[in-house]
Amino acid sequence: MDACGCVLVPAPLPQYNPGVIYISCTLQEWATCGLPTYIDWYSRYVDQTREDEICHCFPSCKETFFKATLSSSMLSQFYAEDHVSMLPQGYGTVTDVTNNLMVIDLLFTNTHETEIEQLLSYGWGNFLGDVGGVLGLFLGASAFTLIELILFLGIFVWTAIKRLITRKPGPT
Repeated sequence: MDACGCVLVPAPLPQYNPGVIYISCTLQEWATCGLPTYIDWYSRYVDQTREDEICHCFPSCKETFFKATLSSSMLSQFYAEDHVSMLPQGYGTVTDVTNNLMVIDLLFTNTHETEIEQLLSYGWGNFLGDVGGVLGLFLGASAFTLIELILFLGIFVWTAIKRLITRKPGPT
């Protein structure tokens, strides 16, 4: 109503919104203002292809989807005759009830639950495997070579320390 000055659907009954005057759009107003306003609203808030532009959010951890079916039927003449006195003012006759009201059943057929779990795609095991692969490829090194290198350095340091300890002091 704010964008076009009229509502794009039939106006609600006045007793539900006292003091508010609704004007229904004509076909010309709908074509020039209502349809572009609806398309703009749809592209901003409903269009799933633009979801990334609207929200830069991580996917939720848990989502629940409800698949529903809709069933509708007109009210029977007998039901309208029995219940016309219980309806709000404005529906004074049985014809008003049968022409303007219907029964809508919304049925949930099943629920579908999706759980999204984020896992590391590249962990420490992968990193060590890659480093070992590169060393093996370019240097010919392996885990045994690494153990031999540590053993060699240990023996080298041990003999150097032993020489320093057993060295005889010279004349001063």
